[in-house]
Amino acid sequence: MANLGKMWNSLPENEANMYKFKAKELQEKYKVAKAEWEARLSPLQEEALLHQKEEHSEALKKRRLKKVFKETEKPERVKRVLAINLMDIEDVDVPEGGNQKEKFTRQVQRKTELWNALPENEKEALKEKAKLQNKNANVNYEKKLASWVQNMFDEHRMDIVTKPETKVALEQLGMPSRNKAALQLFMMSELGKEKGVTVGTAKTIFDKLSNAQRETFSHQAMEDKEKYQQEWQDWMGKMESKGLKSYAEALLGKSRAKHTAEKVGRKSTSKGKKKKGRGKKKSTKKSPKKSST
Repeated sequence: MANLGKMWNSLPENEANMYKFKAKELQEKYKVAKAEWEARLSPLQEEALLHQKEEHSEALKKRRLKKVFKETEKPERVKRVLAINLMDIEDVDVPEGGNQKEKFTRQVQRKTELWNALPENEKEALKEKAKLQNKNANVNYEKKLASWVQNMFDEHRMDIVTKPETKVALEQLGMPSRNKAALQLFMMSELGKEKGVTVGTAKTIFDKLSNAQRETFSHQAMEDKEKYQQEWQDWMGKMESKGLKSYAEALLGKSRAKHTAEKVGRKSTSKGKKKKGRGKKKSTKKSPKKSST
């Protein structure tokens, strides 16, 4: 390509202009041919073409992001450890021959056989070990991710940070958990558990409680709200003293802005659907009878 550039630059001006004119001519022909081709497309073909363009654009965006993540050293989430893979065996003996896929399948089958043959107490011990390893790996990952998010803030690249990632970063900063409403406190209480409440039935059961019981949960909710407000003020003061206030506000702003946009999008979509399916209702009112004179 470098030699091609040198060759182009060494061309006489009249010869270079000839190639430029030819390129422009071909470009115009292409535009005309493309317009004629698009005019012949059916609505279904147009929709399929648009979908293909969107898929291509999305794939291109993902490739670019992957490159950026690699350049910025974004940590990758560690794969979950399975208890079956923690069995104390150096290697699983399988018959020779066959391709890699067949060999892998036989290895999995053999491991499953060995796992099923283990006593229940050994299985439980391995499950607990896997659970602990996964928990530690996740803690380590979230610390690294929060560090990466802060680097992106420093480099003015918050555009590539997602809402779940801002949530992890805020949790790592020790942001207090939001206060709970009376209904949530009821669901978490012993009374709620006794009544077997679920998300679907909680409101109905709560409304049937006595006034005194509902008042108790409302009072707890008010106390929880006051506690949260104080914790929030203390946390923001801590962020300011550490020089992290602008960073914390950027995380909160991004999270809230995205959340608002998603809610607005959902509302406008549901409104559109309602309007679309809404027809003119026929009047059911009877016209008053004219009095005879």
